[in-house]
Amino acid sequence: MKRKLRTIVILTALFFSGFELTAQDVGMNLGDPVSGLSYVDVVKDTRGFQNPTNSSLEVPLDNNGWPRADFSLTCFDLRNTRGNGQDVTEENPNPDPAEDPNPPKLDVEGIYRASFKGKAKKIKMKASQAVILDTLYNEATNTTTFKVDYKPRDEGRPFFAIEMTGTQRNNNAPLNSGITDLKIHRPGYPLNTNKLFTDEWIGFVAPFDTYRFMDWSHTNNNAKFVVTEKQGGTAHGAFGGKLERTAYDTAKRRHHG
Repeated sequence: MKRKLRTIVILTALFFSGFELTAQDVGMNLGDPVSGLSYVDVVKDTRGFQNPTNSSLEVPLDNNGWPRADFSLTCFDLRNTRGNGQDVTEENPNPDPAEDPNPPKLDVEGIYRASFKGKAKKIKMKASQAVILDTLYNEATNTTTFKVDYKPRDEGRPFFAIEMTGTQRNNNAPLNSGITDLKIHRPGYPLNTNKLFTDEWIGFVAPFDTYRFMDWSHTNNNAKFVVTEKQGGTAHGAFGGKLERTAYDTAKRRHHG
């Protein structure tokens, strides 16, 4: 309470003194990537790989952070962004709707293009009106490509989660052995793009010179407390999670462009 009052007093004093604030004078807090629309590759937004039948169980990972078993992952979860409604939790996955009668509509519909190394007997979307299209496995390159025609069940509460079962890292690997190099690009961004962040997100944060990465990088209560240039390896190098950090080099790219 004292902190709030102190902030109000400072801002009031600045207002009456004629001091003009600009975006360069004010920083911004970057929230959890899974609740944002930041990355071109939505896999980088995810909380991490989960057991497809029991999300409380861990999925074994290789040295680069890719799953060594069947998995599910939530790429983005915007169901708790409608304003004054209850937050979505595991205990309350379908909370009461927000009080705001006109919640913001987030434009996330469209064709998502995806690829990964290996193959899967079944690829399906969870809790959304989405269709998997044009799944193709190239044996010569051991690459699977597919598209997701995505439309959220509720325009104001998009949720994008995918599940893969019957996975094989290659033709000689056993079933349920996982995949590598998964990427799922947002509509309008080809799989061969070099862009890391979406144009919309860059435009939103561009006016600010200072960024707070605490929520983004899950700094508090984080088991990995040593910051390195590429924390977490290939797969986990750009997204957060309960035990992972956003890579330091990703933060530098956001700040320096």
